[in-house]
Amino acid sequence: MIGDAGRILVPIMVVIFVLGSCSQFGDESINVDHVSAPGLDFDYISISDNRIRTLHNLKYEVAMTRDFVVIKPKNRVDQFDNIPYKISLAAFIGSDSALMIHAEEVADSSGASDYGHLAPADWPDGTFRSSGSACLRIPAQEVEEEHDLLWLRQNGFEPSGNILYAQYFATTADMNTELVISLLQQVPSCDQVFVNSKLIGELQAKTSIKKIE
Repeated sequence: MIGDAGRILVPIMVVIFVLGSCSQFGDESINVDHVSAPGLDFDYISISDNRIRTLHNLKYEVAMTRDFVVIKPKNRVDQFDNIPYKISLAAFIGSDSALMIHAEEVADSSGASDYGHLAPADWPDGTFRSSGSACLRIPAQEVEEEHDLLWLRQNGFEPSGNILYAQYFATTADMNTELVISLLQQVPSCDQVFVNSKLIGELQAKTSIKKIE
């Protein structure tokens, strides 16, 4: 992953590294539409035309403005540090930016989803943690080698070049359920620190998130 867990977005080149009823965020209907590997028995995400809802033990609804397109969820299983995870992945894709959502369960219930070493975040709410924003130059050829980067490319967002990103992590008390929200923005340069920090804020402003029961 881009960030401390090292497993969602970036390959081994990086080991560390309010919701209202506005019409711009669309209607309230949620329809399940998934791409699953054969034999998978879980769905942790459902979608509508421009909303994504998580269905596991961290239930949130995320919407973005109409200039973003929802990419239907993909379910898969994988192992990180020999720990098995069940993963549902979906995204909003814009012309030069994206928001990814990972809804995950630790398959062996070992409590591996621990982000206590990260600072509490003020977005999307106080239950999330984050290491802040950062910027990386990702070579185009490395995209093919990493699942999530390739998935983004296949669905309309090119994740190579200068990529500004920020990730936000939430977990349940037993650390067996996690939700990861990743913001990504193509930028001309990673050296424009002030400009890039404003871009993350602009992406947040286009995003509406609420916890649901």
